[in-house]
Amino acid sequence: MQLADPRTVGMSAERLARIEPALARYIERGQVAGMVSLIARRGQVVHYEAQGPLDLASGAEMPLDAIVRIYSMTKPVTTVAMLTLYEQGLVRLDDPVAEYIPAFGDTPVFVGVAPGDALRLEPQATPMTVRQLLTHTSGLSYGRSEIPALAKAYASLNWREFDALGQAVEAFASQPLLYQPGTQWSYSFAIDVAGFLVELISGKTLDAFMQETLFEPLGMVDTSFSVAASDWSRLAPLYTSQDGGALVDISSTAPPQGMGILSGGGGLFSTAADYWRFSQMLCNGGHLDGVRILGRKTVDLMGSHQLDASMVPCVPRGWPYRQGYGMGLGVRVMLDPVIADAPGSVGLFTWGGAAMTDMWVDRREEMVGVLMLQYMGSIDHLLQDHRALAYAALDD
Repeated sequence: MQLADPRTVGMSAERLARIEPALARYIERGQVAGMVSLIARRGQVVHYEAQGPLDLASGAEMPLDAIVRIYSMTKPVTTVAMLTLYEQGLVRLDDPVAEYIPAFGDTPVFVGVAPGDALRLEPQATPMTVRQLLTHTSGLSYGRSEIPALAKAYASLNWREFDALGQAVEAFASQPLLYQPGTQWSYSFAIDVAGFLVELISGKTLDAFMQETLFEPLGMVDTSFSVAASDWSRLAPLYTSQDGGALVDISSTAPPQGMGILSGGGGLFSTAADYWRFSQMLCNGGHLDGVRILGRKTVDLMGSHQLDASMVPCVPRGWPYRQGYGMGLGVRVMLDPVIADAPGSVGLFTWGGAAMTDMWVDRREEMVGVLMLQYMGSIDHLLQDHRALAYAALDD
């Protein structure tokens, strides 16, 4: 990839050079292994660096084209896939999900626990919609409820063991919703359900649809639901730490062959360069290198705050640095940089993954940031530092 002279896009090379040593401190402290960071402005990449080890055991260095598990950064990709169908008039955002997946028409809503841990249920007051899937207001759950009876019900699904996405979605529909659709925000399997809708509406498997509609047109050559054996040498091991100690390799929990199902909520592998191309398309208003994926107004809609004020902030318990944001379609939207404690424009949208991958798109400043590493957990300030240092390099 050819780097642009930062001065030509109103950025300081000297200030961009601060990113590498700032991020290196996290590596030197043994908090993470290697990482790849990328900053672009006005469609030009001005910072693209890899540092630290790819693999602690072998000592191999992190390459620029390292492949990583992006987990929930799959969600914006699935959302864009859905929006391409929306633009063809094949689905509307306020369509009831049950029109496509009838099982959701019978999904009850949790209202309490009766004696003996029996669940008290009621019918949906209004049907769950496609928009609610994309904004995490559908009532679906990730099964992490503080109510033991609900948590036990979701734990019994073993959804990762299903062979087909449709089987998993039918299992989700068999469990009660946490609340009435459209009344609360809760992080959930909703965009996995949206991925299955893409399959039903398009008549293609999710991986085939994404390859044809997004990855091939955008030149995303390393993004897929599995990693070919010939590319395993570029796949970064997945690490975590135990009790604040040394990093432990847990790659066996997310093998290169991918999940048993095509998870639109968390199943993709990608690289910094590939995800930049996807993000740059959104920053450009839906097009890249002469290829249009979405219309400009559809990107505007995707990046617009969708929720009632009572649902803000949209923050799962334990997530740091998420205040100050609302919810667009498949992305968080910055509402107040002061409350967010991060630089950026109102309307910046962003999403991250469980292994501390991160992307943000600021269309007002025409900036894109991507950070790729593989650490399961949360490290204070790392993502904040990456963004703050990028914005500090603005000269105009």
